Amino acid sequence: MFFKKQVSSKDVSISLRILLPEKNELVYSTGLKISVKNWDVKNQQVRNRVEVSNVKDVINNKLTKIKSFVEEKFIALLTADKLSKENLKYELDVYFNKVNVEKKMKNFTNDEFKNNKLFLFILDTSYKKFIR
Repeated sequence: MFFKKQVSSKDVSISLRILLPEKNELVYSTGLKISVKNWDVKNQQVRNRVEVSNVKDVINNKLTKIKSFVEEKFIALLTADKLSKENLKYELDVYFNKVNVEKKMKNFTNDEFKNNKLFLFILDTSYKKFIR
């Protein structure tokens, strides 16, 4: 699902990792940060602890919305024969208000991507050990 990229000994950035066909992957920062001790690796969300009670629901809701958005865009791009790392990154850039919506997407066909996994989110400071 998501993974944590270590920023300091206390905080980690929560990034999105999407496995695409042809062994391509897209790693994208959500802009969210949390301390390692407050992250639930198994459930891919902020733990239910008193010290993060003021941000837990906000962060977890944002991650749920991001995941739903990525699933929707992935399927839409695949269906439209436009699935690519660049196009998915563009959609995330639009979602996070990093680019102008006018940018054009590169076209690819479904045949280039058949028989591959949809995607996988991974969150862990040592996320590579969890790659399947």
